[in-house]
Amino acid sequence: ISDIVVPQRIEKSNLSLQALSIGDLLQAAVSGHQLTEHSHDFSMVYNRPDSSPMVLADQERLTQAVDNLINNAIKFSPEGGTIVVGLQELDFEVQVEVSDQGIGVEKDKQERIFDRFFQADGSPTRSYGGIGIGLAIVKRIVEAHGGRIWVESEPNEGSSFFFTLPKIVSAAQVMID
Repeated sequence: ISDIVVPQRIEKSNLSLQALSIGDLLQAAVSGHQLTEHSHDFSMVYNRPDSSPMVLADQERLTQAVDNLINNAIKFSPEGGTIVVGLQELDFEVQVEVSDQGIGVEKDKQERIFDRFFQADGSPTRSYGGIGIGLAIVKRIVEAHGGRIWVESEPNEGSSFFFTLPKIVSAAQVMID
């Protein structure tokens, strides 16, 4: 029930921002899903760059966003599938990727999957649980941090969810924000 209420409370003014290593946050999230990996038939890979860029973020909310993306990938991954979590450092931002080899999302539904309560498969016989709130929460969290989110997907070929966040490029930026 709290997931239904949470999206309304996620705004920049409600975030507890601190400088943190996005690489460490992703590592902790991936490690937290290792037990799930052993109880389900899939593997998880974390592609981490040598450097660990810093972002100004609410650790609890950003962890929630990453966990929601990983849980989504687990839910839609086939037996024996691989989930890839990646981090790329760009000039002024970082880009996070969570990819799976699952059922994919049709092009005409890709924008709507970030809407609350939207299900790509809305049929009464759908095979996957959930109420369609997880990706809406991720979008609100990412946007409250000044980032953007999108999906690249083809039906039956899996999905790659990407989001960006502004990275800290100087100590002065931490004080200004």
